[in-house]
Amino acid sequence: MKREVKEVISDAERLLAKAIEETDVNLRDAAEKAWTATVRVTDALILARYDERPKGMKDRREKLGELILREPELDKLGLWERLQSRESSKSCHNQHTCLQSWSFILIEIWVSSGNRVW
Repeated sequence: MKREVKEVISDAERLLAKAIEETDVNLRDAAEKAWTATVRVTDALILARYDERPKGMKDRREKLGELILREPELDKLGLWERLQSRESSKSCHNQHTCLQSWSFILIEIWVSSGNRVW
């Protein structure tokens, strides 16, 4: 795995750890950190497959869509739906549920990239 991909994943893991720590203190901030970790690890997946980071959310969605067509097992994880639902709602009514969902997507992307869960 490329050093840059590892750095992005390490940053995502750091953010997720902070999100978990903050869950009892500031749930909104914890959910935002978990979402950012999800975006970063999605970027790592795209970086690993395309050798470039997405330029923004539109590029991220397009590249993830292309990856799902090339690697159907990614579709089974529900990555597209989760990324798309966050973008379409732009808010989270039940932040505990969102934190759990974003944490799961982070783990799913990590595992689908051939890695072990922590």
